[in-house]
Amino acid sequence: MKRSPTKILVLMLTSLASSVHAADLVEIANAAWSYDGTWRAARMSWDADQQLLVQGRAALFPTVSATYGRYDTERDLKDLGVTQEFGTETTTVQLTQPLFRVDAWYGYKEAKSSTDIAQANFQQARQDFVLRVAQGYFGVLRAWDTLVSAKAEEKAIGRQLEQTQERFDVGLVPATDVEEA
Repeated sequence: MKRSPTKILVLMLTSLASSVHAADLVEIANAAWSYDGTWRAARMSWDADQQLLVQGRAALFPTVSATYGRYDTERDLKDLGVTQEFGTETTTVQLTQPLFRVDAWYGYKEAKSSTDIAQANFQQARQDFVLRVAQGYFGVLRAWDTLVSAKAEEKAIGRQLEQTQERFDVGLVPATDVEEA
């Protein structure tokens, strides 16, 4: 199920409508950061793209490898009737750093460019999120104003009908005016 910032705004504003103060745009945006699936996907994509730079840079660093081995040997000397047991341990550490690896350097540069593109896409996603939240917020405010206006208009028309009915009752207006009202 995809969560829409508009639905979240409507729910938050209706829940806050009964409280003492109404939520402003900043409070709504701060609350919506964790609920918007599109924003969350953009953030996770940005995090993944940041790893490209780490991986590209890693190819430029030295390579370290270490090995350890323990060997137990048992040897029977049947002529002498002696059994020899001995152990051997070997440890190897190897550090390798090529002087210059062109492929690794260009891989790093490519990763840097990809990260810059990811940063621009992330900023665009951030702006899109703010725009979606603002549009939803102002849409709810517009709907609220429309509702208040419609209620006021309904009340005014009801009052006009009452006045016209009272005028008809005293004989000041014809029945057609009451029907029109």
